Amino acid sequence: LMRKLEEDIPKLPECKDMDGIEFSPVNFPSQKPTFIAGRVACDSEGQLNAQSMLLEGDRVISAGNFVKLDISRLPSYAFFPNQVIALEGNNSSGQCFVATKAFQPKPLPPLKPS
Repeated sequence: LMRKLEEDIPKLPECKDMDGIEFSPVNFPSQKPTFIAGRVACDSEGQLNAQSMLLEGDRVISAGNFVKLDISRLPSYAFFPNQVIALEGNNSSGQCFVATKAFQPKPLPPLKPS
């Protein structure tokens, strides 16, 4: 799914003018807008909510590291645990990623019966 995200995002209408989208490690500090991708996680045993959201980065780019998510600047959202997503935003400290846009991969086609 991570590879699918990397393929799908540049094809989106809102990303057409962007050249060469590159994903950064989830905990990479940056003042400029950047893209990260990973799995949605919860920082506690309770329910997932806007205050408890984490993103677990992939093993290749992020070495499986986590970052706290601030999704207060997203116009709307609907996330669930283990959902694979990509986000655009910034992470000035390396500790909390402030998301401004969220992307999801297109659904995979159904499996054909064998």
